[in-house]
Amino acid sequence: NQTGASNYAKLTQADDATGATPVQTSNIQQTGASNSAIVSRTLETSFNYPPSTKNASTVIQSGNTNATTVTQKDDGQNSYVEQASNGNVATVTQGVANSGDSTYENSSSVYQGGNGSHEATVSQTGYRNGSSIYQIGSNQLADVNQSGDNNTAGVVQDGADNQSFIDQSGGGNQAYTTQGGVKG
Repeated sequence: NQTGASNYAKLTQADDATGATPVQTSNIQQTGASNSAIVSRTLETSFNYPPSTKNASTVIQSGNTNATTVTQKDDGQNSYVEQASNGNVATVTQGVANSGDSTYENSSSVYQGGNGSHEATVSQTGYRNGSSIYQIGSNQLADVNQSGDNNTAGVVQDGADNQSFIDQSGGGNQAYTTQGGVKG
């Protein structure tokens, strides 16, 4: 769904034709101007136990000149990106191609609002990792990289010019960052 002017959306979905029949859903809504949303996913060798082989992504951009890129590989990936201000960039990568079904069920949520000009990057290349980034104010930067399994990361930033970097490998790690005010 696109309203506004000069918005661009591209969705590519593929299946490697092995295992169960996949379900892939994507929702892209852009109501501002000059936004770009690119979603690319490949469902690989489907596993045969719950919850499902579904990959899902939602991109909502109501500001102007926002860019979102979501890349999902393997099974059970879930991504939500909402950009409600101007000049934001969100990049989400979940799973690894040809991984032998070992990079599944990652979930991420990114919200960027306030005055805008935020940047969020999420990379989840293990299985069952979860991350949440919430940025308001202006000029925030958040980078979450999870290469292990069953890790959780959360970033909340308000104010201006704050930066957060979380890098987790191994399993069962948790990291949370909350920042407010203005970087000094």
